[in-house]
Amino acid sequence: MRVLFGNHSKKRVGFLCEATLVFEDQDGPLAGLTVRGFGIWRTQHGELWHTVPSFSFTFQDQTQHFQLMDFGESDAAAARARFEAFLQAAYKARSQGH
Repeated sequence: MRVLFGNHSKKRVGFLCEATLVFEDQDGPLAGLTVRGFGIWRTQHGELWHTVPSFSFTFQDQTQHFQLMDFGESDAAAARARFEAFLQAAYKARSQGH
């Protein structure tokens, strides 16, 4: 799996870029798929953080928000930490020109 980064045309405070996950041949049944909609942000304190693909809809004046990536019930904190480290390392490598 690799990450592609692209710039977004709308400037938002702290927003750095969009990210897309691309699954490679060695990724088995996911090979050839992409997951778009990740965002890389910088906080006011200089730390990196990300958002995952999501959508929202409104029905009868109630808005529902859904994240399209779930870290599961079993050890979700560890899964989230691994993903955050992976995404941030890819962004830092891109920023350093690697």
